[in-house]
Amino acid sequence: MTKIAERRLAPLLAATLLACGGAAEAPVEAPPEAGQTAQPPNVVLIVVDTLRRDHLGCYGYERATSPHIDRLAREGVRYANALSQAPWTTPSLGALFTSQYPSTLGIENDRSAVPDEFVLLPEALASHGYTNAAVISHTFCSAKWRFDQGFQHFDESNVLGHDGVSSQGVSDDALDFLASHAGGPFFLWLHYFDPHFAYKGHAEHDFRDASYAGAVRDGMPFSELTQLRESLGAVDVAQIVDLYDSEIAHTDGQIGRVLDDLRQRGLFEDSLVILTADHGEEFLDHGRLGHAKTLYQELVHVPLLVKFPRATPGVVEGPTPGVVERRVALIDVYPTVLEVLGLESAVPLEGRSLPRSEDPDAAPRSLFCETSRGKRQRAIVRGRYKLVERIRRGEFDVFDLAVDPLEQVPLDPGQVAQLADLRAELEAWATDVAARASAGAEVELSEEELSELEALGYGGDD
Repeated sequence: MTKIAERRLAPLLAATLLACGGAAEAPVEAPPEAGQTAQPPNVVLIVVDTLRRDHLGCYGYERATSPHIDRLAREGVRYANALSQAPWTTPSLGALFTSQYPSTLGIENDRSAVPDEFVLLPEALASHGYTNAAVISHTFCSAKWRFDQGFQHFDESNVLGHDGVSSQGVSDDALDFLASHAGGPFFLWLHYFDPHFAYKGHAEHDFRDASYAGAVRDGMPFSELTQLRESLGAVDVAQIVDLYDSEIAHTDGQIGRVLDDLRQRGLFEDSLVILTADHGEEFLDHGRLGHAKTLYQELVHVPLLVKFPRATPGVVEGPTPGVVERRVALIDVYPTVLEVLGLESAVPLEGRSLPRSEDPDAAPRSLFCETSRGKRQRAIVRGRYKLVERIRRGEFDVFDLAVDPLEQVPLDPGQVAQLADLRAELEAWATDVAARASAGAEVELSEEELSELEALGYGGDD
């Protein structure tokens, strides 16, 4: 745990309710006997970087990319309409771990880190006796960007850059933690990076057309790939997607190793298991490759699967396995974990617990996402409509997601009776988060680190 986290956890201990009593372990396969206190559920958070929801079988993809993730979807709740708060890693995961919008966190660019003033989810759990461990594989969620706050164990050995293949290493280290953890509740965060470019094929999951003879190469640096953008045809895009899908299938197999180990250890049923993505990826859906600079659905409409722990005294039960259509967001993960564990937050959170979001009496909500990269955009999603503002130009597009889920045809403003209300609500939200914005935190980057980010497709506006 960092010194900053230790300093901030002192008042948190006094301010937060300790809702779970003793820590004596109950039998794994049976409810606790009278007089025996159940151990609080373990929490496993799996984040797959750059994972499009529509490339998973559980979200309707026909290619067999994700059998292990699909099984988790059958065992838990699949949220059909989950929104990321940003289309790139630092602000998206910053929002997930703080339940605050990126603007509030002051995250603006490659150098932006998570400010120390916010209480991250692992810090809140540490104050209730949780052992927190992370195995991460991307520099944008590393300790340098201050994502280590609240973790007793923070493994960055799998940050290998765009040339690396890291999913096996992430799973190996996760299995080592599970084998060595001595007891007591734990929070384990696993971050898988391989679907992020560069896209590499894996022999055990080779979806490529053997007859392809175009310009797209296995493991092609993103800077070279984007130079081909104007000349890419349908067969070239198909080759890119084949490589990307191979990355997903490879990662899925490694996630399966961890989930199977949890089952074999008798930990799966009593754990809260969450799988999601920080953002998606574009394959010329709207004329671009990659991510970070727009707010189209292929980037911010992310997978979200939650396997709630089985009924345990003191644990809030989630919805029964199935599909939830109501719109939710990554800012909802933090309050969900706390509510399921029977804990209360010592600080205000923007999100809403997922079980609570299923309350038929819950007020309708608007959700927001934003990016300071590229054209600088923000968006509101309310009901069937999504309004996207291109801030620098003062331009708006509005889409009816019910009939145009891929955002191919912006509506004529005259067709949308709610347009004025949507614009006013988006402006009010922007004003509110700006008023509460942190001054932010920045990291110093060497020339080598800047070059590494450029190789990953980052490095400022285009």
